[in-house]
Amino acid sequence: MNVKAVEPLAAGEEVVSYRVRPNLPALGPKYGKQLGAIRAALAASDPNEVARHALAGEPFKLLANVTLEADETARGRRRARGVRSNGGGWLLQACTRAEPP
Repeated sequence: MNVKAVEPLAAGEEVVSYRVRPNLPALGPKYGKQLGAIRAALAASDPNEVARHALAGEPFKLLANVTLEADETARGRRRARGVRSNGGGWLLQACTRAEPP
């Protein structure tokens, strides 16, 4: 394989996107009847921003009276096509297209 270019990515956001859901066992006892509003606000939020805060261990201000702690969301990652991870924080995206000689 001939490598034509290597481009470092700041946070990998160009190749990874996140899904976030409320962690109901953590939020239920704390917010009770507000869970419906929390679910709706979380669904309307930018999932990458919520995940960025959670992964950094920072709280995320969701509503005027609701600040989510890192363990109060469940996160899942979706990688773009061709992206591989070593599990240690490194991501690799390979673009494999044949170019005429």
